[in-house]
Amino acid sequence: MTTENEYTLDYMGPIEYRDGQLDAIYHSAGRAYFQDFPSDPNPTFEYVIRDHLGSTRLAFSDLNDDGLIIVSDDPQTNELLQEHHYYPFGMEFEGPWMMHPIRESAYQYNGKELNEDLELEWLDYGARWYDPAVGRFSSIDRFAEDFAYQSPYIYGGNNPIKVIDINGDSAWVVTNSWTEEQISNYQSYAASKLDEYAASGTRFTCEDLALSLIIDYASENELPLEITNGTGTYSALSDDFDNVQDFKEAILNTTAASDLANDENTVEINSPRSGDILLFDLSGAGRINHTQVVQTNNRFKVEIRQGNFREFGGRLTHSSNPNSWRYIGSKVQSGSHFKRSGEYLNKTTGSTSAGLYDQALIRRWNFARWR
Repeated sequence: MTTENEYTLDYMGPIEYRDGQLDAIYHSAGRAYFQDFPSDPNPTFEYVIRDHLGSTRLAFSDLNDDGLIIVSDDPQTNELLQEHHYYPFGMEFEGPWMMHPIRESAYQYNGKELNEDLELEWLDYGARWYDPAVGRFSSIDRFAEDFAYQSPYIYGGNNPIKVIDINGDSAWVVTNSWTEEQISNYQSYAASKLDEYAASGTRFTCEDLALSLIIDYASENELPLEITNGTGTYSALSDDFDNVQDFKEAILNTTAASDLANDENTVEINSPRSGDILLFDLSGAGRINHTQVVQTNNRFKVEIRQGNFREFGGRLTHSSNPNSWRYIGSKVQSGSHFKRSGEYLNKTTGSTSAGLYDQALIRRWNFARWR
């Protein structure tokens, strides 16, 4: 609530209500803004351009629906709604930037909401309030003991050009995004990392192999990552985790092969590359229960690696925990799907199956969601 023009703002996820009336619905590309709801139920669709730190630089809208964005000094015709320039720690430059009579979005530096109550102009990072004028949080990091070498008030490890303090909690360093180059690098990484897993004798269930591969690459290259399963969404950027191992264990302990068919996690493709996954309903029960990871694909065959279940007397406590001796995963197996004959050969066990590749759902990680 502001003092100059008092109002109450309520939140329901990405939906905001101003004095009880629908005000805006936010999404990854911008927002649908309702200027006078409910008398005018038609929103204005606004889009934003962000920098590598997630900070809003420009906001625009095709207000007259002519398929063009008009940039003009006349506020009646100008369709560039917001323009922002920041000092390294987030304070805005003052200048004759483009603005519009439409009420601007408050989500600006790092995509965080600017709160103007009491004229403090602090940013809401979820766990703490941040003052961009001094580059410090207003309270200490609750994980400060893990970072004794630095002040518990600092933002982003004092490196705001490279690091984002996601929730104002212990920093999860994000220095890259899922660009086409990063996706290509992941595919190269997958081919060699699968060999490394096999040579080490590390045991995996089928889904744990696929998940470990993407988690290891994302954490080693400081990339964002989210996995959704039947228990919820696990984000590497969440303040629920302050290290890679806890994040990884939480996902491996709760994610099944069927969760990898979830459109939030993967998307369907026609021809796989290294690091893509093949999903199967081997029981015929209408539920995905097996996963293979593609290592190579050529005109003759698709080479895969897979985890599996050990022959084991049923599930025990901690049997889903890779760090437990009760873990039911097997050593990494290799196999080939021969395209001409349709035969599948498990090169580790020597077993064969007919037509298995034709039954596969071919999926790729949903990199676009993680951007």
